[in-house]
Amino acid sequence: KDADNGRDGSNDYGASDAARGLETLMEEAFARHSALYEQHPIAITVLMTDFLMPYLRELYGAFEGDLVKAIVLGEIGQANMRRFVASQHRDAIPLELVDHGIRDSLVRGCNGLSVSMASGIAKETVRRKIKELEADGLIAHHPEGGWQATPEAATRFSPTFNRDLSKRLLQTALRIATLGANAAPIDQSARPGVAPPPQRGDDANASAD
Repeated sequence: KDADNGRDGSNDYGASDAARGLETLMEEAFARHSALYEQHPIAITVLMTDFLMPYLRELYGAFEGDLVKAIVLGEIGQANMRRFVASQHRDAIPLELVDHGIRDSLVRGCNGLSVSMASGIAKETVRRKIKELEADGLIAHHPEGGWQATPEAATRFSPTFNRDLSKRLLQTALRIATLGANAAPIDQSARPGVAPPPQRGDDANASAD
């Protein structure tokens, strides 16, 4: 047994089971509430904003306010791993990420034009950010052409950044799923500035007056 990597399937960090459990919960929630967003648009917007704003603030700080550079690095990293994500081994993602042989065989380079097309950022701006990222040690030339994110890109920033982000992502997904599964429709009459509908007794009293 490989205790670190779970090669016998007994210690795969519980990722597959957790993902399947979350996926099942989400499917059940959406099956019961096919119009989930239409029923709870404000609640879902609040939950998503509660997740996204801390992430954007941290990203802004990590890249010293240069969010364009962050997007370019993200596009390169995503393109590098596209074959990995689309591979038949997706259920074993933790194992594959640890196994350098598997990971490196799936990584492909990404050129500036692809980044520009995917992000909508001007080609000249992408070229400039690529030079900055290379100087920062966050990307390097791929042996087969293009660029690839370096190990430094995964370790340069706060060691808890991705761990905390993934935790908050799961928490947000669960809160939305629970909202869809359990929450009653929002009482619109309880909204500030919206008067509650009159009761029958009130109608009768009003008529008598």
